Amino acid sequence: MDYTRFLKGFEDSTYEDLVAEGYRWVNIDGPYASILEDDAQRLSKNPTHDLKLQLLSAGNAYYLIHGIIVRVLRTDNRTGMVEVQAPGIVPTLWISPKFFSKRPIVDAYSTIETPDGIGWTVSDSSLKVPMVKDSVKNQQPPASTVSGSCSAKDGNTR
Repeated sequence: MDYTRFLKGFEDSTYEDLVAEGYRWVNIDGPYASILEDDAQRLSKNPTHDLKLQLLSAGNAYYLIHGIIVRVLRTDNRTGMVEVQAPGIVPTLWISPKFFSKRPIVDAYSTIETPDGIGWTVSDSSLKVPMVKDSVKNQQPPASTVSGSCSAKDGNTR
């Protein structure tokens, strides 16, 4: 298939240029990425329903969507797992390379995501690992206070 017709804004480039820059397309739907490398390994080897639910509940798994573009930041040669940056997700994620492709994948909107199409540029400095890790390190946990009260008169009880 000729993918170049999907690559708007890349008239002089082909998808091989994007792959050379570290971009890949996700080829699966489901919670197969994690902020922890060990959990990503577990998700790639034996992704049982219970394991997926446990990691999602703990906030350690992220749902991948078929056709989204990610950028490979590094590969752990010992485990084979890959650290990636995904659009709209602040922490970097670990994923098995079997869950993405070097060939463009058409998404649910019949398009192929490109860095420009999602607001990234090939030389975007915000995709560098130290900057991403610094932004995660500086985040504060959300406040857990609730204001207001509820009574039986409000009709909000069952």
